[in-house]
Amino acid sequence: MITSRTRRTLLGGAAAAALLAVGGVAYAIPSSTVTLHLGGGDSVSANRACGESGSFTNYRKGDRVYFAGNVTPAPPQGSKVAILVRICQDGKWEYGREQTAISRPNGNFRGSFKVDAPSKCFVRALYKKVKSSKAYFHVR
Repeated sequence: MITSRTRRTLLGGAAAAALLAVGGVAYAIPSSTVTLHLGGGDSVSANRACGESGSFTNYRKGDRVYFAGNVTPAPPQGSKVAILVRICQDGKWEYGREQTAISRPNGNFRGSFKVDAPSKCFVRALYKKVKSSKAYFHVR
């Protein structure tokens, strides 16, 4: 026979379990995502470099490569986002350049860099070990 005291104990245990479950979700840290898009350039075409295929944005020697992206959830304003450029040389990706973009309050960032030599490259953004997808480009 279930007494009122037993019922309160059972209900209290169930309520505590429910609160723990909800509390675990409420305090979970959301995973971050980083996006990056290239701007400018003449056109976009399918191409291949260092064994990888993709859509390459085409630029001419001396052009500026413009980029914009977003970190979600938004980090504190002024957070640094690393912009990493890699060049395909002798069939493997080599160091190209690195620079820093500064995030805005909504997580957006943007910038540009000049390209001076014919090459096939990719650029990606990095924020606290979270990487964007590779954005390929070709300098003619």
